[in-house]
Amino acid sequence: MKNIKNLILLAFIALSALTSLFAQPANYADTLSKIDPEILKYFPRWRVCEPDLQFQVYKVFDLLGFPKKDLNMQMIEVVAAPRSLKSKFYDILLVSCGTQSMNSKQMESEMKRISEVLAGKREFIDDRATYDLTKKGERNYCFADIEPDIPVSSTQAKAILSYFEPTDVDQSISISLFEQSIKLGETGFWIKNKVGSDEVGYPFWTSGESKLSITRPLYVNNDPTSNTLIANLINFNLGVAYRITSGIESNSLFNWIPNRTLNGGPNGKLVSGFDFHLPSEPRFGLHVNVEVPITDIKNESVKVSTYGLHPFNRIDPDGRDRLDQANDTVKNGAFFGTAPVMRSTGQATLFYHLWIDEKENPENYFRFDLGVSYSDVREYLYYGTPNVYNDKNTGYKYFLTNQGVAGLNTYKNNEFGDWVYAKVEYRSQATYPFSIGLQYSNQTLLAKTYIPLFGKWLFLEAKYSTQLRGIRPYEIGNFFIISPVLRITI
Repeated sequence: MKNIKNLILLAFIALSALTSLFAQPANYADTLSKIDPEILKYFPRWRVCEPDLQFQVYKVFDLLGFPKKDLNMQMIEVVAAPRSLKSKFYDILLVSCGTQSMNSKQMESEMKRISEVLAGKREFIDDRATYDLTKKGERNYCFADIEPDIPVSSTQAKAILSYFEPTDVDQSISISLFEQSIKLGETGFWIKNKVGSDEVGYPFWTSGESKLSITRPLYVNNDPTSNTLIANLINFNLGVAYRITSGIESNSLFNWIPNRTLNGGPNGKLVSGFDFHLPSEPRFGLHVNVEVPITDIKNESVKVSTYGLHPFNRIDPDGRDRLDQANDTVKNGAFFGTAPVMRSTGQATLFYHLWIDEKENPENYFRFDLGVSYSDVREYLYYGTPNVYNDKNTGYKYFLTNQGVAGLNTYKNNEFGDWVYAKVEYRSQATYPFSIGLQYSNQTLLAKTYIPLFGKWLFLEAKYSTQLRGIRPYEIGNFFIISPVLRITI
């Protein structure tokens, strides 16, 4: 088969030489797009990285009515006929914008001047291109030659960072117990709601909080040698973390999951972060995530029965009153327990993306992260005071406080292991999409995996966490949870 393809290739090279002598390249180029891509990839090819020229080609395709969803301004690819010894210029056969292409006959009638610039027959000077036959086939715009052994660009559409956050589709929706996300069309924006704090080893409701955020690309990757793999050099996210009440007492559906006692803060947190890819090598980069409480907790009014609690003993083992420094309102209240509350968290890590065989078959993907992590959990007294209305006792008003209360603990980074963050994740993202990942953070091991159940739209995802140090009072220990995942792309 390979010999047959080589013979066909030699025939096209010979045909190219003959047609260059008679100056009739359009006679055979009209059918070039139908050639086996295995042969097409051996023709001279390059990607255009000149922003102004990219825009001009894109606008021609757009004005001619090509489907907008198939066009990509950062993926302008040129295919030329092999240049004979007598020819000073390339003969352009195909120009592609995204997945749409024009052959030489279409280019002659619709974008002749641009085609001559691409071929090196016309000098590129912004919008003031001038005809210059003194040039010897030189292309004076930004371009990157494509090696003959690199497949055509349509194959590399599978080279995505996340199967549940694909960059090669217009619309995507993923729904599970752990995360709900939607891509907002061609904007590249994502709206996500994540349940739990996986970054510090507390999946699902074990952290007592969820996070709603929007992620948007800030800087597009214009490097044609890597933007099929990494579309954006900077992705920024901004959102809020809010408290959830599920998991304090498991209902019948989740009665196999242990109850939690860790809580989210009463007024939520501000969540922000970014991924920054090095322009010189986009596979390397820096990831930052910061979650900071919007307000401090001093004497906060809260809703009844919505916090996980531990017992509170007013008198410590040495016989001292833990409320000796508290005010009379606290001293005279009803003490229901101690509530551990998740406060600030954050990570700063270096990452690296690795595709196995990224040129031919980039479906096997690894991501490595290494850096530092921080978490802060504080205990508060959960107490109540009589709620009097019209001289009648109508129950209690409930509060969280740490003012003047002794014996409340703060759990934060104290040991070297508390600071270490390390993560590795493998994803197969084509024929049989599945993933497995391991994370070490907050001296907690978190394992994740997903596998397909039906086609490429229904998956099963599982998470397991366990502490590699002594278990703190608010931690569950060994926690396992599974969820179906619905994935829809358009």
